[in-house]
Amino acid sequence: MMRIEEIESFVAVAEELNFSRAAERLFIAQPALTRQIASLEKSLGVKLFDRTTRNVRLTEEGQVFLRGARRVLEALSVAEGEIKAMASRKESILEVGYVYKVLSLPTPEWVDRFVAAKPGVVARSSQEDFARLNNSLLSMAIDVGFYGVTDMSFIPQDLEYLNFAEGHEDIVLPTDHRLAGRPFITVEDLAGETFAFPFTEPTKEFSPAMREIAEQGISVSFYQTGFEESALSLVEKGEAITGLSYAHGAINRNVVVVPFRSVYSIKGCMVWNPDNNKKVLYEFIHFVEQITGLKRN
Repeated sequence: MMRIEEIESFVAVAEELNFSRAAERLFIAQPALTRQIASLEKSLGVKLFDRTTRNVRLTEEGQVFLRGARRVLEALSVAEGEIKAMASRKESILEVGYVYKVLSLPTPEWVDRFVAAKPGVVARSSQEDFARLNNSLLSMAIDVGFYGVTDMSFIPQDLEYLNFAEGHEDIVLPTDHRLAGRPFITVEDLAGETFAFPFTEPTKEFSPAMREIAEQGISVSFYQTGFEESALSLVEKGEAITGLSYAHGAINRNVVVVPFRSVYSIKGCMVWNPDNNKKVLYEFIHFVEQITGLKRN
């Protein structure tokens, strides 16, 4: 089977009609060039050149093959250019992943400010649950992720992180709920309650309430909804309760927010894969360190 190097060598000899000049043009030794042409002629089963001690000229078969060889090399050059352009575009895209509980933290603003300061950079955001986001970071489908954890040990060892905040979890209740007037809520208060959460059932990794419920064997049930607003709508209707990060923004719903008292807290983290060599990722990490004064762990 012919190789690209052989086709390139053939075109160089065909255009120079001189093996020495063609070898210089290709930065290879003349004997190596001669062997490549011989290998190509053997693959094709024809002579491509008539050679004498003084002259080199294309055979009729060589003239036909030259037209096709040039088209092949031109197509390869175009394809290479397209791939390089695609790689360049990917290098300028920052893939950002969120777990819904931290969507209201300052992190989206950091991304917006970074993009505004970096012409040509584009940020693409997606929402994933805790496990899928970690898998996406490990596979480098996502460049940087934002989520809260109740313990740093829940962050996979192969990922690096910057811990930028820490706080409690709030429980969001219907206005007429039995716990609505409490100054705080404990895990025992949640027994028998129905929770509504978007996308996925929450886990102990990022919810203090769910961690204590699991550890103490408290019985609760869940609704899984499509969006955070859908969960809040169920709360407003009195059909469920939900939990939100301490840093949530204003809730434009007729609901009550009560802090959850826990031995655990939510630690807001920016997480990435150190094996990801995208320049835009490390520019973003440096940008966040500059505007926050924080340093990666």
